[in-house]
Amino acid sequence: MLRIGHPLCHAVSQAVAQGDRAPSPFACRGAPLGYQKGTLWLRATLPARAGEPDDLSLIVHSSRFDRLGVAFTFADGAVERQHVRSGDFGPHWRAGGQLAFRAPRRDAALTAVTLRFDKVASARLLRIRLVGEAQKAPRRPRFIITPGQTGDVTQAPALLHGQESGVVLADKAYDSNALRTIIAKMGPKRSYLQTAAVRSPSRMTR
Repeated sequence: MLRIGHPLCHAVSQAVAQGDRAPSPFACRGAPLGYQKGTLWLRATLPARAGEPDDLSLIVHSSRFDRLGVAFTFADGAVERQHVRSGDFGPHWRAGGQLAFRAPRRDAALTAVTLRFDKVASARLLRIRLVGEAQKAPRRPRFIITPGQTGDVTQAPALLHGQESGVVLADKAYDSNALRTIIAKMGPKRSYLQTAAVRSPSRMTR
């Protein structure tokens, strides 16, 4: 999450700014004031790792504004701009009241992101994230139909294939040393498997 003050610095134009040139300097402490009838500028300088080719996108949870512009700045000095207007979000609209701005893939690293909000209602309500393609893609649930509880464990290896997890929870139908070995290789921090003889979960920590 990119928050105002950490790492987003801010500047304010008391009237709606003409052109895309941001005022200076940007303040990196405190809260912005007096932006509701003008332009609120937010800027994040990115660490080197964020500039790796990873199909980065800026995700903004929509708030009330007249216009939103996003500028991606690269190490070679290039600046790529995208913008939307209230009620006209085009291809940037996403479910859940979100707007997505994808950074163009370039050989040069992405070094900064600048946002301009014209007549935004509340800076405090803005929710802004910079995410990679892996974070944007939702995890798809995997379902396997079995003959019944006694057949569950025979299909468990296929169910778990290729999965990564921090916690694994299973009931007594999955009481199998072979399955425990597979789960251990997944590297979860905690694994809770209920044995057939004991109703309370037994804990296996990795």
